[in-house]
Amino acid sequence: MGGVALALLLMGEFTLVLGLRGLSIRDDLAGRDPVSGTVYLVMLGAFAGMPWLVARNRARPSPSAAVESTSGRAEAGMAPPRSTPGDHA
Repeated sequence: MGGVALALLLMGEFTLVLGLRGLSIRDDLAGRDPVSGTVYLVMLGAFAGMPWLVARNRARPSPSAAVESTSGRAEAGMAPPRSTPGDHA
């Protein structure tokens, strides 16, 4: 998923942005200074890797899920019950 998003982002940048600026890909890469070019590449990597990081984080149960699982609601995919002002416990 992240690779597809990265490919679409780069295609859009290379066709629209560089076309409007009148630069080739080689001119754009050669014209970047080392700091901003490095930050740009790191951010592209973060953009491509974010779906993987989010999916990995969702696969891990949260500490509150262990508490919720004692009532059986977490396994059923249900949210914990909300208390309303009229509820009396």
